[in-house]
Amino acid sequence: MKIQVLSFTIALLCVFQGIWAQNYTFAYDANGSRTGRTIPLKSTSLLAVKDSTQLNSVDEHYSETIGDVAITLFPNPAKGNIFLKIENLDLNLPSILSLYDNNGRLLKTKVSLLEFNTIDLSDLPPGNYFIKIILSDTISDWKVIKE
Repeated sequence: MKIQVLSFTIALLCVFQGIWAQNYTFAYDANGSRTGRTIPLKSTSLLAVKDSTQLNSVDEHYSETIGDVAITLFPNPAKGNIFLKIENLDLNLPSILSLYDNNGRLLKTKVSLLEFNTIDLSDLPPGNYFIKIILSDTISDWKVIKE
């Protein structure tokens, strides 16, 4: 009976995996407790940049859709600037971008985001950084790499 329930559960998960098309990777410790979750974002090779004077070509960008709002971050990894494009952004609602280092220390904050934003990383050493984007009551977290 347990094998039938397990088989049914696995089949059901496979069906939902195909519907939602979102992959999750979980990390576990030696005791079997979940210690982390990774959600890889879709990556594509081309992007229509709103301000083409700032950027000639884009190698990779990462996107996330939350309701009607589409957030695109590129390039990642970056050497200087990271660009953030937010489609269908309601400019009347509060929006905040925060940049954190690996230790969770707040490095930069930008309030009242626009549809096209530039984040200057040129003054930071190479490493991993985290961006938290708050749009009204929605939070989106991003990991960026500075080369």
